[in-house]
Amino acid sequence: MTARHSPYTSPAAFRCALTDKLKDLASTSPWNLHELQRQMAYDRLLERLYLINEGWVVKGATALLARQLGVRATIDVDFFRDVSSDDAERELRQAVDLDLGDWFRFEAGPAQAMSDGARGIRVPISAFVGATSWVRFRVDVVGTDIRMTGEPESMPPLARVMMPDVEQHGYRVYPLVDHVADKCAAILERHGASGQHPSTRFKDLVRLAT
Repeated sequence: MTARHSPYTSPAAFRCALTDKLKDLASTSPWNLHELQRQMAYDRLLERLYLINEGWVVKGATALLARQLGVRATIDVDFFRDVSSDDAERELRQAVDLDLGDWFRFEAGPAQAMSDGARGIRVPISAFVGATSWVRFRVDVVGTDIRMTGEPESMPPLARVMMPDVEQHGYRVYPLVDHVADKCAAILERHGASGQHPSTRFKDLVRLAT
């Protein structure tokens, strides 16, 4: 892929320039270079998702990071999309196939059910700059089984850089009141066929407090 009207002559040149920008950012950021690379990949995927439909909403730890409330990095990104799992997966794969002229490309693996019992799908994503791997992460998507009571809020991108080929428009993030309510519900809910197994997500209390 060649970016349109790009000052960079190759994916390698773009990758080098972007890595230098992220290294500079890491020197004053709570996040290291690899974490910022992953956040940049989230950003590039979201730019593609919003071209398919603006109904995609960032949830979970990534939403807290966008609000500058999070204190821990995350190896995946959570989304809410108020459609069926099949429709959400279809839109995700359409977004993955888009070429924005930003030197990034994505590949999506097979969708799986979430392992923690949540209702939704999990899709492994590989991000590349040209033919070279950039990062790998997972996308978790929940939809019609979740009720969002508030309105999504606009937040700036996580890894903000000034690059000629990179447009960053920020994210639509899950309402904070819904985020807190979901955490409380996850702590209190019980699992198993007879409902006898307590939640193992007690650490969410600490994350809410911090």
